[in-house]
Amino acid sequence: MEADSASIGLYHAEVQKALVAEHAQLQEMQAIKEDLRATRDLVLDLPSRLRHQVFVPFGPHAFFPGQLQHTNELTVHLGANHYATVTAKHAAGVLKRREASIDRAISACQQQVDAHDARLRLASGEVLGLGGDPEEREIRESYEESEALLASARAAAQRSKQKPGLAPSTGQESHGQPGPAEGEVGVGKWGSESGVSLRGQQQEQQRQRGAGRDSAQAAGSEGDEYAQLFARMEELEAAEEAARLRAEEDG
Repeated sequence: MEADSASIGLYHAEVQKALVAEHAQLQEMQAIKEDLRATRDLVLDLPSRLRHQVFVPFGPHAFFPGQLQHTNELTVHLGANHYATVTAKHAAGVLKRREASIDRAISACQQQVDAHDARLRLASGEVLGLGGDPEEREIRESYEESEALLASARAAAQRSKQKPGLAPSTGQESHGQPGPAEGEVGVGKWGSESGVSLRGQQQEQQRQRGAGRDSAQAAGSEGDEYAQLFARMEELEAAEEAARLRAEEDG
């Protein structure tokens, strides 16, 4: 992890250096574009008058007043020490083409700046959360842990769904002992057997509830959400079982 952090830090520094260089180049090209635009506006304004009053530079620190004449005749540098005398309109066209060329260069440089900025954010952890905000933590869970949690939840759900069986009959009610009439509570041996059967069902139900609670507590060690899930399942199963017992007693 330390090696990864060192590599990320080195990558971050290199991207930051490249980004600073691209920003400097972008600002330089934008300044060139502004100079080309201002020169083209001046060239288009020159033919509007025959003469322009200007200060002519004389040496590096001196100027003297003068005039610009032949304002429709301009000398254009074509490159490689080649010059051509053209009209103001043609010179403005040359400047416009150069401005379009510098626009394409600015667009390409801006794309490089955006790409370096994205890499910088990636290295800083703003995208993946690595080495970024110290309050952020990456949560990882292995496949084995996930499968263990799912298996525990399935087992607890299966145990909760198992229905308690009725206690076996002893056959004593067949020896001349009448059963209770409808709506009455049975007494004697038949009532005792019913009570034993009901108590057995309740004990089985309590045992299963205890098993469900134990499973819920075991799953709760992995997360409170599983404990809440099992508790809710137990409540539903208990309500369903109580309703079934009431229906059997009424029948």
